[in-house]
Order: sequence, then C-alpha cells, then structure tokens
Amino acid sequence: MHKILSYVILLMVIMMKVIGSIFKTILFAYLVICAFATFCLLKTNDDGVVEFGNTSLVVMENDVLDYYKKGDLVIAKYPDLNSINKGDPVLFYDTAFNKNTVTLANITDNKYINEKEHTFSYKNDENEDKAFSSEYLIGKVNGSNKIAFVGSILKTMTSKWGFLFLVILPFFIVFMYEAYVIVKEFKKTLKEVREE
Repeated sequence: MHKILSYVILLMVIMMKVIGSIFKTILFAYLVICAFATFCLLKTNDDGVVEFGNTSLVVMENDVLDYYKKGDLVIAKYPDLNSINKGDPVLFYDTAFNKNTVTLANITDNKYINEKEHTFSYKNDENEDKAFSSEYLIGKVNGSNKIAFVGSILKTMTSKWGFLFLVILPFFIVFMYEAYVIVKEFKKTLKEVREE
C-alpha cells in the first residue's frame, strides 16, 4: 500500500512539473508574440508596411497576378539600384491619387540619376507609361520571401482591436489582479498589526 501511494505521489509530482513546464513554454511564446507585435507597431510606416532598416514586411491586401495572394506576408530587402534590370518585377509605393499603396510592376527602364537616386519606368494596367523614384522602391520580387497567410495574422495582431485584445487587455487584467492581491495583503497585514 505504501509503495502504491509513493508511486501515485511521484506520478503527481511529475505531472505537475510537466504542466508547469508547458505553462512556462506557452507563457514565453505569448510574451515573444506580444513583444514582436509591439515592435512591429513601432516600426510600421504611414503606409502600413513594417520596416526594419533595409528590410520591409509587406502584408498583401489583394491577389497580385501569380506572385502573391491576399494575406501573404512578403519579406523584401531594398536592393542595389543598379541590380534592377528591364523586366524585373518590383514592389513599390504607388503614390497615385495622393494615396500610397503597395504595387507590383515589371520595370521597363532604369534611369540613373545619382548613386542614391534612380527613376524606374513601367507600364500600368492600362498600358500607360509610368515612372517612380527609387525613394518609393520596396524591393525586388525575385529577392523577396513569401509566407502564406502570415500577413493576415500580422495585420490582425497590429490592428487597434487586435493589439488591444492580444496585449493590452491581458496585461491590464494581470495588473489589476496583482493590485488586488497587494491591497488584500496590505489589509491583512494592517489587521494583524492592529490586533497586536
């Protein structure tokens, strides 16, 4: 009987350690996700693109030919301007109608202005000749990476409501609980002091 009881206690201790380990892993993953979402929000430009130095995280808003689907996350690096050749597909900010949208175009010409400035020509959907400055270039399609559906998750996490429910609300609940515990402990200590 003693042996069975000791095995049961040992099994319970092991289970508690496993459950504690799983909880710690989940908590760590949650904190990493919260930190990443916060960092992305801080690095998001006015056009909704997350920029880390020369690397941009672009959430595709629509299907773009055979390249990208809506909700894809595209990780694009700003390329060497001289490496862009005729026919290369690139992502850039289209500033038409005073609204920057991420657009894909095949380059028809790369005009050198100076070391940091080039003008790229392309044809739009109506087959009209258009151009944009390298200042609006995001990256080459051929040098970028695509992760399907992750863009939708990132967009949700960094939206106002997503960030509120993912980060702010849980931390607020934990803060309020901790404040409640401190006040309760303070009252208990105060009561013990008065009784002495």
